[in-house]
Amino acid sequence: MSTNFSGGLSGRRRADLVEIAEALGLDTSVTVVELKDSIQKHLDDNEADLSTQPRFKGLYGRRRTSRNDESDTDTVSGEGKAEAKSVARTARKSMSRAVDRVQATFDAAGIPLPDTPLAHKVAGVANKAAESATEVAAQTVDLANNAVVAATNASQALVPTKQTQRQLRQYWNKTSNVVMKYANEGQKRVDVGVTPVREFLSSPQNLIVAFLSIELAHLLLTSSQSYNHTLFFPPAGGSTGSLDSLVGGLFSWAPKVQFTIRVPEWANWSSTSQVWGALSWWIMGTVVPALAGSSLIQMTHPAKHKGVTTRHQAAQHKQTFDPLVFALLRFFLLLWPLTTAAPTAMVDALEMTGNLQGRALAAGLMAGLVAGQQFSNSS
Repeated sequence: MSTNFSGGLSGRRRADLVEIAEALGLDTSVTVVELKDSIQKHLDDNEADLSTQPRFKGLYGRRRTSRNDESDTDTVSGEGKAEAKSVARTARKSMSRAVDRVQATFDAAGIPLPDTPLAHKVAGVANKAAESATEVAAQTVDLANNAVVAATNASQALVPTKQTQRQLRQYWNKTSNVVMKYANEGQKRVDVGVTPVREFLSSPQNLIVAFLSIELAHLLLTSSQSYNHTLFFPPAGGSTGSLDSLVGGLFSWAPKVQFTIRVPEWANWSSTSQVWGALSWWIMGTVVPALAGSSLIQMTHPAKHKGVTTRHQAAQHKQTFDPLVFALLRFFLLLWPLTTAAPTAMVDALEMTGNLQGRALAAGLMAGLVAGQQFSNSS
């Protein structure tokens, strides 16, 4: 015995959708979303045939509601036409009563209305008035009909069809899937590039090395002198047999190009340059004392292991310097020149390495990060 289907497709299980698809002769080896779309498309394409069959008639429940709405709209339109016609009919009756009253007045006064020009004029005026009233009523009916039709079209245009809603939903799903795909791929690429850096900086020793490298690069750029150099290509012809003359001859056909770059002078790296003095003061004044103090003072100790400890294990757990002590001592050494207790010669020498306040702030940041790593590792 065949089953009569009713209701919408949105809340159905896969077994119910497969049963409906088999009854319609559709492919059931697809996903639930594709199965719903194929059933809905088949119902839309064959609505004239399937809506009359008792087995599939219940699947068009919402469409009957829309038809009822259209019939209600037609009823409203018919009511507007009937009302306009009643207004026109009332106007014609009023004009006829006015003409009858004029005729009754003349009859009561005993004034005959012979076949004279005046009588013809009165009758013509009455007929024209009646015709004008009829035309006005007809125009009113037409205006009412046009207004009802325009309102119906506007209401239908504002309500999107189910086909449009389905297309918008599918387009939105495809767009969101593409965006999520590219976002996930970008996140994976970022993780691949950031993970090695994060693992390197997770060690206090590596963090100190990174801070010192950045500070050393800033020191060299600050203490060395750089000048603008203008380069020409191809180079101007030099003396016979030189490299400039060879390159100029090979590229003599090329257009002349010049550009300016800022590079440090080679004289900065001579034995008499002030760069070496600034570098020596930076190493001997802020790095070596902190390294020596952190080798003598240990604030963190390796965990004690029970049992016999071999010589290899003892050498492996031996630590050369304490990163936290190194960071704190270096922070103190960079704060000291900012006070009046520091020697003048030391302050003048360290000022050659750059901004002392900025270096002190960087040392404080390094000490805070190292302390946070030490506390997180110990907990």
